[in-house]
Amino acid sequence: MSSQVRKVNPNIRRASNSNGFHNGRYDRKKSKNSHTPKLAPIETRRSFLSTLGKYALLSVLGGVAVDSIYENYEQNQQIRSLESKTTLNDVMNVVKKIAPSTVMVEGESEVMNFFTGQKQKVRGNGSGVILTSKSGEKYILTNAHVTKDHEIRANEFNDGVYHVTLYNGSDYNGGDIQFESAPVMLSNGKRAFSPIEEHDLALLETPPNIKLPQNAGVSLRDISKEPLQIGEFVIVIGSPRGLKDSVTFGMISHADRKINGYSQNHHIQVDAPINFGNSGGGLFDIEGRLIGLNCWKYNGDGLGASIRVDEISKMLSEWGIEL
Repeated sequence: MSSQVRKVNPNIRRASNSNGFHNGRYDRKKSKNSHTPKLAPIETRRSFLSTLGKYALLSVLGGVAVDSIYENYEQNQQIRSLESKTTLNDVMNVVKKIAPSTVMVEGESEVMNFFTGQKQKVRGNGSGVILTSKSGEKYILTNAHVTKDHEIRANEFNDGVYHVTLYNGSDYNGGDIQFESAPVMLSNGKRAFSPIEEHDLALLETPPNIKLPQNAGVSLRDISKEPLQIGEFVIVIGSPRGLKDSVTFGMISHADRKINGYSQNHHIQVDAPINFGNSGGGLFDIEGRLIGLNCWKYNGDGLGASIRVDEISKMLSEWGIEL
């Protein structure tokens, strides 16, 4: 079998490769000068290993740094969470803030003495909250049922007069601010009074000769911007059974309760204890803003109600009182 030899065109040149082949033939001289792989010098290897070690160390430190950042983030989140929670200090601070704006309102009513068969006058009490108008006038807000037919006496306008006490915080030291107060007379000649079957609210005046503390006067929460929440913490302060500035604490059980047979108001139901004598006192949120006026309790603990603050704002507006 004859072999065929492929002729190579002499005009075609092949590039040399690293193994010493030139134009398809092995070039021994070229092979001697070819670049064979060699190890890098010791110094170069040490430099490379050092650099590699640095990267490894940075990687480890980077991991530690990431862990540290994560731990700091977790701690910050816990701090923010604690800041958003209600603490005992919050409650104490609110009480200090609202106590100078809480009063006891006393009046008298006639009851039958079953032993003598004669009527006699008996003193009773409710509570009240001090409001400060934009013009600087101070008023006492309370329930209509606290004042209705419970006056101590009548004034020259035949309006009922009531005894008001701003407590100084101690049963022993004295120094309470006490004065007599009558219903606010409006510009139209009417009294700032809404009967029990309507809104059960009354506004009493502060005599011009009585100087109440500068910080007396609560702010009202605008629940159209900050709606009430079920489960929100609340503080009740008033004079149940004549015990001035008594404080109870609880939460909102219902934010829009209707009480049949009572008033036209929207009410806040709370589990904070409300007792006889708390009527007319304030229901406050954890920032010390008035959110309701205590008015009602069921015969049992943990079931009370307050007139919602938007009803109060509406009546104050109708009476021309701007806060």
